[in-house]
Amino acid sequence: MAADCTERCGAVGAGPMAGLSAVAARGGSSQLVRQAVRLQAAREQGAGSAAVDIVP
Repeated sequence: MAADCTERCGAVGAGPMAGLSAVAARGGSSQLVRQAVRLQAAREQGAGSAAVDIVP
């Protein structure tokens, strides 16, 4: 779910996430590792790629 949200909304002001790189670097095909890789890629892509203007 975190990867979905980050991909859709961007990682605005996101700082480092403890342990994410270690889990993503494990390798393998478990759901945990796949989602960690996906989340890390979305966070590295940064905000603005899927940014949506929100009008108050």
